[in-house]
Amino acid sequence: MPSEEAFHDWSRSSSSPFALTALHAALILLTAFSLNFVSALGDEVPSNHPLPVASLNRTKPVDFESEILPFLKESCLACHNQTKAKADLILETPQTILKGGESGPAVVPENPRESLIFKAAGHLEKPLMPPKDNKVNAPDLNPEQLALLKLWIQQGAHGEVRGQQTIAWRPLGENVRPILALAVTADGQFAACGRGNELFVYQLPTGRTIGPISDPEIRRLASGETNAAHLDLIESLDFSPDGELLASGSYREVKLWRRQPLLPSPLHADFTITPALASATSGGQSLALASESGQIEILTNNTRHQTIQTNQRLKLLRISEDGSHLATLSDNGILEVWSCKDGKSIARTKLGVESQALAWAGEKLAAAGPEHTIQLWSLPENGTNLVAGSVLKGHKDSVTELESFNNGSELLSGS
Repeated sequence: MPSEEAFHDWSRSSSSPFALTALHAALILLTAFSLNFVSALGDEVPSNHPLPVASLNRTKPVDFESEILPFLKESCLACHNQTKAKADLILETPQTILKGGESGPAVVPENPRESLIFKAAGHLEKPLMPPKDNKVNAPDLNPEQLALLKLWIQQGAHGEVRGQQTIAWRPLGENVRPILALAVTADGQFAACGRGNELFVYQLPTGRTIGPISDPEIRRLASGETNAAHLDLIESLDFSPDGELLASGSYREVKLWRRQPLLPSPLHADFTITPALASATSGGQSLALASESGQIEILTNNTRHQTIQTNQRLKLLRISEDGSHLATLSDNGILEVWSCKDGKSIARTKLGVESQALAWAGEKLAAAGPEHTIQLWSLPENGTNLVAGSVLKGHKDSVTELESFNNGSELLSGS
């Protein structure tokens, strides 16, 4: 049996550098094992740090739209909205919250502790919401917000989104003035163009400018600080066969203007339509109308004459002056010519997707080309490919609108 002195010697030797090194190595291995174990568990490890919830003493019902929705917009709706619904969960209305997503209802009325939205937002259970280091920097709910959410659930999670919001219209910026539409009267005397949401008419023989032509109602709305004809960009223009009326189209809106000695005035400023593509001959005998699905109806003397199904999403269509051919330009840059007699495709070619202007120039087609040019195309004698012709130059920017007049012998272009 060792002596007491020997025991003391052993105790002192355990404090030696060698013994401490071994002890440190063991601790390091144990720590590494613990970290790896926690990492392997991942999201299964419950949160030990629930967020604080403020004490709220009130009996007044919580209003979802004015008290709950604002902080949901700040912290939750970036990922849980109608357009982008992660886990199929939409948190925009009490109804969609009750419906829930992949994990079931997000709320159990009168029971916050069993409601997924409260457990996630309060960091009571994983997944914690909003996620740490999220891309939109959505913040955690503060104690007062969590208290309101809890009380709203306790009160039954009722409410509605009424969407009562005053929308104040503001004029377009001074640099937002693209020409997206042109029109010329059949006699070649007047041309109209839209610059942004302003409308101008030009007397071609003299070069005189008439305009901008403004809508008095919009001037009243903007306290006289605008010359706008529409609230939004003007995207289409057309004169009546006699040149007395001018139709201008903007987002979900068409206005008719009557020619007077000086300035046209609105004829029907409140007439609205669903956006659609349309093209008519100058005399109005033939009309082509296209739906969003790419189906085209051709009418002759107000009677349906032919139906064409393009199976493409169209952005432009132009009917020839004699009503025999129809040219279409799709969103993917396909320029195609159709027979209005039998509805069959005659020829096609591939343009750049940036092309956004098209017009018949007699028997040729004029289309916006690359590098601010206008490319002329002819129908093939054989085959199904359009034949490239002359290239017209002169613009300093992309051509955004084309219109022909004088029986297609002259072109008017805008950029």
